[in-house]
Amino acid sequence: MKRLSLIILNLALLFSAFAQDYFRLYWEPNENGNSFTICATKGQNFTVNWDLDNPTIQTFTGTGENMYIEYFYDDSIYFPITVDINAVTYNCRFTHFIANNEKITGIVFFDCNELSYLDIRNNSLTYLHLENCPGLLYLDCSNNNLTGLNIKKMS
Repeated sequence: MKRLSLIILNLALLFSAFAQDYFRLYWEPNENGNSFTICATKGQNFTVNWDLDNPTIQTFTGTGENMYIEYFYDDSIYFPITVDINAVTYNCRFTHFIANNEKITGIVFFDCNELSYLDIRNNSLTYLHLENCPGLLYLDCSNNNLTGLNIKKMS
């Protein structure tokens, strides 16, 4: 728990200067691939770095509707894997994020001002950090193992 607290503190300091939507998640590889659904501003770019230890970065363009995104890890990858999702263009905003049954162990959201829908149920989530996400209207984090919940600047 001490290590996770240090990671979260380092993330908060590192990304406090960003004004763009950003979040990080920690998960274990699934045999059938890992996936999530995200809604990003139409025509605006965002990146997904599928593994910070072995950078694999893909760029996507938001459609303004929910997009299903999937990635397959090779068998040599160890877990937990750190994944970064970051708005590239200044006007890119995330409004929905859905990831169920994905073995997520921790997730951190920073400056996602327009994030209104967050569904991360049925994972292995032990820690959830939401900072400066004032538009959040729906949160479902049921059926997890939450031991830490940190919510800051939500209005």
